[in-house]
Amino acid sequence: MIEIENLSYLFSKKKRLFNGLNLKLPAGKIYGLLGKNGAGKSSLIKNMAGLLFPSEGSCRVNEFIPRYRKTEFLEQLFLIPEECYLPPMSIHEFIQVYAPFYPNFSEALFFLRHSGPIKS
Repeated sequence: MIEIENLSYLFSKKKRLFNGLNLKLPAGKIYGLLGKNGAGKSSLIKNMAGLLFPSEGSCRVNEFIPRYRKTEFLEQLFLIPEECYLPPMSIHEFIQVYAPFYPNFSEALFFLRHSGPIKS
């Protein structure tokens, strides 16, 4: 469940992206976020992930306040940014390094769902 109450976010001193935004998104559904460039889609998602902080109001995701970035919250979150860096390593090395951060990660399930060839 994502609950946003009276959220305001200032991109800069002169640019307010949200002012008093209220939103409730129950769990178990898929939602889309549409808008023009610069409308604040990425900023809203980053507020939900605890990477940006509201000027006013609150944001709760699964009863966590994202800005506190608690381990229990972060282990449930995986955010793929618009542009991302992938280190020069094999998928097996990648899994070995990053899987410990996600206690619910299943290597068997990952490889079961992967349809293409895996390079070692």
